[in-house]
Amino acid sequence: MLQAKIVAPKRIELEDVEIPKPGRGEVLVKVHYNAVCGSEFPAYLGTATRCPYYLGIVEYPVGPFGHEGTGEVVEVGPDVEDFRPGDLVAGCGGYAEYVTTPAENLVHIPEGLSTKDASLCIMVAETYYATRLLGLGPEDSVYISGMGPTGLALLEHIRQIGCYPIVCCDLMGSRLEVARELGADFTVNPAEDPAARLREILPEGASVSIDTTGVPASIVNVIKAASKFARVGLYGRPLERMRDFEVEDIFHKMLVLYGLKCRPEGYGRKYKKIALRMLKEGRIHADRLISHVVPLREIGRAFEIATGRKGLKVVVQCG
Repeated sequence: MLQAKIVAPKRIELEDVEIPKPGRGEVLVKVHYNAVCGSEFPAYLGTATRCPYYLGIVEYPVGPFGHEGTGEVVEVGPDVEDFRPGDLVAGCGGYAEYVTTPAENLVHIPEGLSTKDASLCIMVAETYYATRLLGLGPEDSVYISGMGPTGLALLEHIRQIGCYPIVCCDLMGSRLEVARELGADFTVNPAEDPAARLREILPEGASVSIDTTGVPASIVNVIKAASKFARVGLYGRPLERMRDFEVEDIFHKMLVLYGLKCRPEGYGRKYKKIALRMLKEGRIHADRLISHVVPLREIGRAFEIATGRKGLKVVVQCG
């Protein structure tokens, strides 16, 4: 079987290895799709040493890697009771033709939802959980910086909560167009005097302000866009250390900052199931979030597209 490894910055290779056997509590899955996640970018780009989260822990080769996978159960190990061969599941991981994964990580894909669309499960679960952490309600006004896949997923969740207005910001006009299609009330391009535009829309600022980019300048703007007593959510993985960071806005506006590092120990299987239900019901528009499907043998191209911001969610077809 084939599996991918990052062997050097911007260089992914496929290796031919034996199909693994599931151990106790594990499941062997024939992978159908695995979505590319932004958390994989620093290792791929070779910028991990500048990223605080990764500092000092990345050594090449990296892999097997990937965690937003779906597929079909082929074999179960001892003590696995919830799954059987033939089940379609989400929550496995790996840019590979087959993977073994702990059964506790998996959820069944509901009938009527494709394994391609279900590959958004992790992202949709994490973004939904983020809205719960922020305590969003219909009374909130919201500013979102960064309208990539996670920003758009957040927008869809927040729109369903009933917040108004929802203001979305991105440098790419194509992404702002999708944001408007998915329910953004206003869009702002930071290249066009965003501060003045925001003052027109939200004179007192947003009660919830969220960054999805990890870019220091965006984080600063998100803090500036916040109203007094606002909640500020930092969803984007930091790309580099913040330097010359001013805390005056946080202090004087009495802001509350939330680190939205949503991991399985937080959102768990409960929220994965909610995410799959939302996808099946069309409450999250997978067809608008997935822009490219690339075969496993061309995984390098998938990462070029994703890191080059040439699309939205890129999904690798593994089998």
